[in-house]
Amino acid sequence: MNCKTTTTPDSQRRPLENFKEPNPLSTSQQPIVIYNGRGAGGPVSEGDCACPRTLSPQRLEAANENALLHGEALHPVAAQTVSLPPYVALASPQSWASVAVLNKPAYLLWQMLGREMQPKEAFRCIGVDPEADSSREVLLALYRSGFLRKKTDTPLPLAVQDTLMAWLHVTNACNLRCSYCYLHKTNVSMPPSVGRQAIEAVFRAARQHGYRKIKLKYAGGEATLNLPLVLELHD
Repeated sequence: MNCKTTTTPDSQRRPLENFKEPNPLSTSQQPIVIYNGRGAGGPVSEGDCACPRTLSPQRLEAANENALLHGEALHPVAAQTVSLPPYVALASPQSWASVAVLNKPAYLLWQMLGREMQPKEAFRCIGVDPEADSSREVLLALYRSGFLRKKTDTPLPLAVQDTLMAWLHVTNACNLRCSYCYLHKTNVSMPPSVGRQAIEAVFRAARQHGYRKIKLKYAGGEATLNLPLVLELHD
């Protein structure tokens, strides 16, 4: 049983050994899925993606949940890893949840399962009791959100959406200075001519791809600081 993990270049991800551990979730030796997209198994909620389709969640009968731990090998889907010390985020268009945030043990487990291991072997490699309730829960969370697959799984069906959603960034101006905001504030705003061209492009895309509805969202800065443009585009 080879328990050695693979490494990712520093240009893509900070080494896990350098992660700081500031709270109980990150210091836990049990694998924990901190966040898994929309919440596996629940209804598809409105998001900020203007994508034409979204994957449907993987469902599992209750009687088969325990079989995940003792059954066939599970395989990670291809995913980009992003360092969010002390966590790791997984992002994959092949999964239903699209994004999952894992603590260090959960990420190591996900890596181990890419080595054709049985789940019980992977848990032992990271020093975790495979029979613990928390082990079963993290395995189910990763499977239901689509970041783990069985070889016998059929491809996830696509759920067609009838609404095209688009964001328009109408201004960089803002009357607040929130500490978490990534945007450099300026007085630059979208000209009306650009706004009209953007709306026309959204309608062309909707007709081309068979959407029946369009939903526009406005961003900034603070979008209402360019309220005249917002009202004009809805006229």
